[in-house]
Amino acid sequence: NTAFVIMGSAKELRDQNIISKEGGFLGIGGRHVIQTEIDPAICDSIDITQVMSIPVTTKKATVVSPHPEGSYTFQETDGKLEKLEITNPEQFWKGSKYLVVVLN
Repeated sequence: NTAFVIMGSAKELRDQNIISKEGGFLGIGGRHVIQTEIDPAICDSIDITQVMSIPVTTKKATVVSPHPEGSYTFQETDGKLEKLEITNPEQFWKGSKYLVVVLN
């Protein structure tokens, strides 16, 4: 029932070898993808049976780990993201036990 959460800017996550950028041309465009091996020691661990929302305090965030879009939502207050709400935990954690979020 344990999953691992890591958040940070794209630069921070690239520097920690959590994500890399694929595609694009001359640094423009492309998308972030997670690396195949992530060290759980640098992540926060959560109990997926207990945690249904994860604080995210930023203007914009992108989930880059393989979680179906319909299984979560971002809750917003006054134009700023407040938390990631897991609406369908079974589907959400089916793809990966690692949640990687790029904060902007």
